[in-house]
Amino acid sequence: MPIDIFNVPVEQGVTGKAKGIFTVPLTMASHILADSEKVYTVMMTFRGPRGQAFGTPIPIKVMCVLDK
Repeated sequence: MPIDIFNVPVEQGVTGKAKGIFTVPLTMASHILADSEKVYTVMMTFRGPRGQAFGTPIPIKVMCVLDK
């Protein structure tokens, strides 16, 4: 897994087919080395109160590069 696992509670009510904007914290895992050629695809899912995933998984592409 190229990123640290995160959990962001959704405070507002979400209904089926609703749209929303969410900010999620992405932190590269400590074992990942900077490489401007390597692209990772992370699949994000929403989970209900009992931990069951729902909706379509959301692919997020990330790269680990050194900041100049």
